[in-house]
Amino acid sequence: MCVADSCDQPPRGAGAYVRWLYGQVDAIIAISAAAREGLVSRGVPAARIDLVHSGVDVGRFDGPPGRDEEAREKMGVPRGRAVVAIVAQIHRRKGHDVLLRALARLPRDVAPLCLAAGTGPEGDAMLDLARSLGIASEVRWLGQVEDVRGVLRAADVVAMPSRAEGLGVAAIEALAAARPLVASAVGGLPEIVRDGVEGLLVPPEDVAALASGLARCLADAPLRERMGEAGRARAAAFSTAAMARGTRQVYERLLARHGR
Repeated sequence: MCVADSCDQPPRGAGAYVRWLYGQVDAIIAISAAAREGLVSRGVPAARIDLVHSGVDVGRFDGPPGRDEEAREKMGVPRGRAVVAIVAQIHRRKGHDVLLRALARLPRDVAPLCLAAGTGPEGDAMLDLARSLGIASEVRWLGQVEDVRGVLRAADVVAMPSRAEGLGVAAIEALAAARPLVASAVGGLPEIVRDGVEGLLVPPEDVAALASGLARCLADAPLRERMGEAGRARAAAFSTAAMARGTRQVYERLLARHGR
């Protein structure tokens, strides 16, 4: 018995190759409905694919629903300053350039500080873009952060302007930390974030829509609190325990099929 576990993005190639590749296994576990649809579009039978969302240890992110002043102080955030966080590899598909252009659209007197956790191949290009947009002083590039809890707790809003996502583990972590999201409606993100409930969904690469969503959240503290609490409740569906249960069910079904 063989299972292709936690499929994120379908492999590139012709449909025949993908059908052959996944024909070698007894079952396929996709981490999102979007990933499952990608496999089906390449010729893999839907009946052979199980959906088990990726999970995180949501309990690690317990904390206050609003601003965590201690975390903000450790990050050097000036008192009263609004903060937008992005936790992602600095890669084109994560949309840092879209976020920077959106931040540059916000009025200077209300512009948030951006905390960017992560490294990647486009780091230098994003530094240059921030300078060219005149917001270099408004962005703090934190590099690789092993424990993102402090970054999330220091934030008012978390941005995920991705061009593509298999699911979006960083989104689950934001929900668990009771932080509202402004995220692109791509890949698995709409499976995590319900528009107007845990956050706001915007079209990918739409700078104006992202800027509007960020401005709306930053200007409305009660909205942020409601979305944060809704996110914390929703995060339970994407816990490591839920992922383990779903994966175990797949294996138990296969074992029963094989008479074991």
